[in-house]
Amino acid sequence: MTHPTGQPLLPTRSLSPGQTTQVWVVDLDNGVPDLVHSSDELLLEAPNWAPDGTGLLFNGDGLLWWLDPEPAGTLTRVPIEDLPPIDNDHVVDGPRGLIYLSANDGHLYVAPIAGGAATQISHDSTRYHFLHGVSPDGGTLAFVDLPRGDFSAASLIPAAGGETTYLSAGSRHVDGPEYSADGA
Repeated sequence: MTHPTGQPLLPTRSLSPGQTTQVWVVDLDNGVPDLVHSSDELLLEAPNWAPDGTGLLFNGDGLLWWLDPEPAGTLTRVPIEDLPPIDNDHVVDGPRGLIYLSANDGHLYVAPIAGGAATQISHDSTRYHFLHGVSPDGGTLAFVDLPRGDFSAASLIPAAGGETTYLSAGSRHVDGPEYSADGA
């Protein structure tokens, strides 16, 4: 499978021999960490609490996973249709029951947190889009835009799709744009 520009998809990350993924949860009241999941087969990245606080969402092996930390760290795949393999950039929009995802084809997608059909948001195939934030009102996504052979730019796109607004561009690496809690 290739990116629409004809370039190969970004690789799906995996554990190296001898590595183990461990998921720890710390109770802030007593400061005690609890190992809730361990795997020597699947690299899990980018944990997000589910909006209801009952589980964690991760990416791993190009898929989205749900981890129920009680009682034994049960891991299940979130069934999302029409979604290429994903990378570790995903953002939960709890009030609307959505998750926004960056896929290894370079595009942004949205899907219901519980699973279902994904919808592609970005459409410029000459660039890679790496998601990092959603505005508090759910209307705008913040992401890093990476054109081929150039430097990255902090960018915005309407959550429903549309034109990209470039906030920065130039000769420096940009990563991790996120909204403040008040959306300003």
